Amino acid sequence: MKLLAFAGRRTSSLAVALLLSTGTYSAHAQTSTSNFRVTITSPTNGASFTAPTNIQIEAVTYDTNNDVADVVFIATPHGRGIEPMYAINLGTVSNGVAVGGSGSNQELFTLTWSNALAGRWDLTAHAFRTNGTTTRETGSLPVTITVYRPTPALSVDIASPTNGSTFVAPTNIQLIAGVTDTNGPGAEVEFF
Repeated sequence: MKLLAFAGRRTSSLAVALLLSTGTYSAHAQTSTSNFRVTITSPTNGASFTAPTNIQIEAVTYDTNNDVADVVFIATPHGRGIEPMYAINLGTVSNGVAVGGSGSNQELFTLTWSNALAGRWDLTAHAFRTNGTTTRETGSLPVTITVYRPTPALSVDIASPTNGSTFVAPTNIQLIAGVTDTNGPGAEVEFF
């Protein structure tokens, strides 16, 4: 995973994808055309996950020339405006798998985001095609997902004294508690 931060310069995720995949920054964003486009098909917009998790991202390209070379997958923090301050290059996938039957001009590109970070993310896919010496790029619409922090599975049960027990003062009362924590051993129990 590559993290790219731009100090003091706002840069679109489309430009970041170009920079991360080619090493070249382009100030203008190319738009999808009817004969060359890419769409994220999974996960769906609004999907949610609980960390730690691996998220499989699938993008389908459509290209009448059948010359898509690579698809770059990008995650940017949601809600940072249209030009986020940083983006995560999740990876580049080459050699998609033909889908949709003969003559559909579609290829499926799949990438797994391992150990996805908690937060709300806009996922985009950027397809690159090469026709001779010319490279063209098109980007998908963003798909917004949420990765929630894990909820600690922690419970504390008082074993002694039992509910409703009575004591005559002055006396010492032994307090015993049991702790269950699926994330590891409990660190400390305090009685109030």
